[in-house]
Amino acid sequence: MAARKALTQQLDDLLAELSANGELISADPLEAPSRAKVVRVREGVRATTDGPYTEAKEQLAGVFIIDVASEERAEEIAARIPEAAFTAVELRPIAT
Repeated sequence: MAARKALTQQLDDLLAELSANGELISADPLEAPSRAKVVRVREGVRATTDGPYTEAKEQLAGVFIIDVASEERAEEIAARIPEAAFTAVELRPIAT
């Protein structure tokens, strides 16, 4: 419990810093995979099923949108996300 609290504090501190310097656009957690729905359209018919349906061990927990000067800065920020120490943090540019 103390370790989780420390990770949460580290993330809160990072988000506060990014917000203060104008780099944080948004930070949104996602609900658990069990709350997911999968929508498919086949031959014009929509089918919606409850999730989760991922086979991966990793899951998307949240989304941070940052506005930084360089890819290097984005990598620096990603490395400071506490979960990067034990799982992957994916960086992806927003398509324009």
